[in-house]
Amino acid sequence: MPEREDDFGLPIKLQEELRALYGPARGMTGRDAEILAAARAAGHDMTPRRRYWRAMGAIGMAAAVALAAGIMWRQYSGPAPAYARTGDIRDAFYLARQIKAHHGTGLPNAREGSWDANADGVIDQRDVRLLALAAVKLDGVGVKGVTP
Repeated sequence: MPEREDDFGLPIKLQEELRALYGPARGMTGRDAEILAAARAAGHDMTPRRRYWRAMGAIGMAAAVALAAGIMWRQYSGPAPAYARTGDIRDAFYLARQIKAHHGTGLPNAREGSWDANADGVIDQRDVRLLALAAVKLDGVGVKGVTP
């Protein structure tokens, strides 16, 4: 039975050379050597290439988080700009969506006359129908009271 666990019956000169090659750095003794050996065993002796790829991964994750935050900020940062009338079927679609968003009760800005196509003082589905008819009219003459 060997006296030490690392004594495998190798020649003394070979053991010394192996210890010099793979042992703790020269000049370190005691507690410093133990700390260095523990750090190497835990994998903290990363090569520059490994450090590079780890840094690239961290930068990529940070960029993804920044992009997601920017998208969320843009998406939820307030009302969209006001819709500008185009004079085609998109006006009818827009008005229908707005009426649906207000649960069919008409729009709160009903006093704005540009969306009140039939001039009855209420913006409702009848206005959507008139805007749609005006958008698909072929002879170029708009429906009564509607100018696309």
